[in-house]
Amino acid sequence: MLFWWQGSDVIPDPWDFDKWLKGSAWVVGLGALGTFVRWRKKQQAMQAIPAMPVWTPPAGRFFS
Repeated sequence: MLFWWQGSDVIPDPWDFDKWLKGSAWVVGLGALGTFVRWRKKQQAMQAIPAMPVWTPPAGRFFS
């Protein structure tokens, strides 16, 4: 945000504000897309891990 604010005039030109708004929308959009891709990769990695098997008691006469 410091790079966008020049400080040259208090009320910016409407066309400059329009450029700034489009530029900031692109930055926010790319950040949201990157976050979604990172989340989706994590979800796919979590699905690849097999579930823990159910514990079965050992065969034999240990608990009689």
